[in-house]
Amino acid sequence: AGSSSASAAAAATSTSREKGARHIVIATTAAVPWMTGTAVNPAVRALHLAGRFGERLEVVLLLPWIDEADQKVVNPGAEVFPDKAAHRRFVEAYLADMGRVAGVGTPAVRVEFYDGVYAQDIGSILPVGDFTAAVAPSSRDVLLLEEPEHLTWYYTGPSLVGSFRYVAGVMHTNYIAYAREFGLAGPAKALFLFHYNRWVVGAHCHRVVKLSDAVQPLPRQVTCNVHGVRNAFVDVGKAVAAAEPGKEPFERHAYFVGKALWTKGWKQLVQLVKFAHKENGDKLQMDWYGGGEDMPAIKKTVEADEAFENVYVHGKAEDHINLQKYKVFVNPSSSDVLCTATAEALAMGKIVLILEHPSNTFFESFSNCLTFSTPKEFCEQFEKTKSMTPKHLSDDELHRLSWDAATDRLLESIRVDGDVEVRRNWDQLMMRVHQAVCRVLMPHAVRRKMKLLKGKPAQGEESRDEKREEKAVVVEEPAVAKKEAAAEKEAAAEKAA
Repeated sequence: AGSSSASAAAAATSTSREKGARHIVIATTAAVPWMTGTAVNPAVRALHLAGRFGERLEVVLLLPWIDEADQKVVNPGAEVFPDKAAHRRFVEAYLADMGRVAGVGTPAVRVEFYDGVYAQDIGSILPVGDFTAAVAPSSRDVLLLEEPEHLTWYYTGPSLVGSFRYVAGVMHTNYIAYAREFGLAGPAKALFLFHYNRWVVGAHCHRVVKLSDAVQPLPRQVTCNVHGVRNAFVDVGKAVAAAEPGKEPFERHAYFVGKALWTKGWKQLVQLVKFAHKENGDKLQMDWYGGGEDMPAIKKTVEADEAFENVYVHGKAEDHINLQKYKVFVNPSSSDVLCTATAEALAMGKIVLILEHPSNTFFESFSNCLTFSTPKEFCEQFEKTKSMTPKHLSDDELHRLSWDAATDRLLESIRVDGDVEVRRNWDQLMMRVHQAVCRVLMPHAVRRKMKLLKGKPAQGEESRDEKREEKAVVVEEPAVAKKEAAAEKEAAAEKAA
């Protein structure tokens, strides 16, 4: 690591132990094999931190554990794990593979789990009880919350800023944008969530990092993209740059890839294609990839309108890196905080056509980035891409997209600002009030799971209920035997008569 990143790391953990290894716990809201951003990015971040600092930094990756029924709902068709041990083995194998691919070897990352539950009404995995309970006291140094608002919406455990020396958060998701989609109640829900997020983040974090300013204003915030892309995407971009002059490296023109939810850019895609057909008579040619609950409705919309004659809707792309044949990545989404697919497309040497929006500010300085703010501008830029040849990315552009650079930016962003202790009393007060509110707002699924866990016996022990049932059986056995004997005697007497 360079001297600047090393000094940033020292500053970020200046409240930690002065001697021996430092510790960082990275807690997140999803786990592989669910290949969502909040599962993949924290795992890769853990690898790069462990690889960079070695024995000087113990890294713990803290993941949600949900039961088999919830696993099937969250990630249909994926491997189902009967217990935490089986899931831990899978995650450790994934980390080993990713470490080799990322060029950081196989650094030591300890995998731990907290109990979670899938809340159907919210559409998210929520922690149950104290999600830090698995963290040993000796490891309670620096806590990095991936989605701090999500992790603490219903948190009722001990004070995080009291039990860890330093707590930072990374905001991944624009939940305000999703809340607005809830029909007539959407604006009211968005307003409530705006203030509630400020409350929980302020109560539980010393510093919060927003990936972009698409995220709402928050206490003690800094805006910085602390995500990177896998080296494999950069290698594709280098191969494109090294292609023979005059040889076209791309077979097809434009595409979009993303989770098949209307709120994830699909609604805007449909509107833009319809606008192009209505205004100019154009039938834009694009391939769309995605999997998700809205895919049947998306396909139905495309099949019902002639404007989509040249639009081909495919299923889920197993890996974005398999879509190398396209020259232009189109992404009109306004609900992203920072789109990983856009970064991956840039790294592969593609042109990206994206909405002029705070979520895309990081990408606008790249030479292959085109933006639009109106449907008319989109049509003009889309037409322009047909005659464009992507420029070769500079070494600086490639580095900015890497996880090495992202790790540097993270360490710089979470520097301690000198007044952590001054805020502690206020944080404690806000946390206590928040816990009181949680007892009222807590979803039914979380309450139910908490009750189940409270009645669950420790490993190797029987539950009180099981013991009571066994005792009841022992007490009742003589009475049952007596009744059966009397019945047999009565039946024999009737037969003799």
